[in-house]
Amino acid sequence: MTSPFRDLIKACLRSFKKMVEAAKASPLEYRKQVSPAEWSDELGRLRVWASHVGAFDDGQGSVDARLNNFEHIREGIEKLLKEPEGVIMEVMTALSQDPAEGSVVIKPSDTLKDKTDLKIGIWESDGGQTELQQLYGHIRNIIPCLHQKADLIPRQN
Repeated sequence: MTSPFRDLIKACLRSFKKMVEAAKASPLEYRKQVSPAEWSDELGRLRVWASHVGAFDDGQGSVDARLNNFEHIREGIEKLLKEPEGVIMEVMTALSQDPAEGSVVIKPSDTLKDKTDLKIGIWESDGGQTELQQLYGHIRNIIPCLHQKADLIPRQN
């Protein structure tokens, strides 16, 4: 039986896994900015969340069945699960670039969507975060939001 929710979660987990593999194979300079272990931890947190909500359960225990009458909760979770895809694509692009070419400076007012074609750069802020670190922070913020939404999913009777 096909489960749209389960398929979305699987796709998200696959994307995360590819990103972790890319991080492991990335140049040392990028691994120093955000270690592969940190990316892997986020993948682990996503797996824990998926297990917690019963993302791979079947029948009446499935997330799809439990959210049948709660479209607003489903939409919120689906939105959160789709959000990492764009960020992961940016991370993959960043990791594939030559670190020596990463001289573009990104201003704090730039939005995430405005940076898709920019090279890795240093944020002009007191924190001095690289774009890669900023993207990691964005990914890292998604998982707690998913956990908050998980509390809204009705439990199986």
